[in-house]
Amino acid sequence: MSGTFLDLDVPPTLISFAVAPAKAPGLISTDFKAANHGVYLFKPADDSFDAIRATWRQFHAYCKAGKIASAWAISGGGVAGETEEDELRQQSRLPGFRQY
Repeated sequence: MSGTFLDLDVPPTLISFAVAPAKAPGLISTDFKAANHGVYLFKPADDSFDAIRATWRQFHAYCKAGKIASAWAISGGGVAGETEEDELRQQSRLPGFRQY
């Protein structure tokens, strides 16, 4: 997508969308389901493609077997950063709390 329209110049732009279709019963959400559920970190043995793929395959197998009730992909902020962000999201849904 690029070109001009009236007095506007549009730089070359690429817009991409990705979809991963799945059946609803096979999906999991990010919220905790019940007290006393364990919290685990899935981490590849190293940064190689094969190690990362093996970790995701094992994770997917656990999901299909019903052993994972919820999951969250963490980013550069680590577990503590993600937990804090999730806590703020949860509080913003409750009366009397605001998300900052």
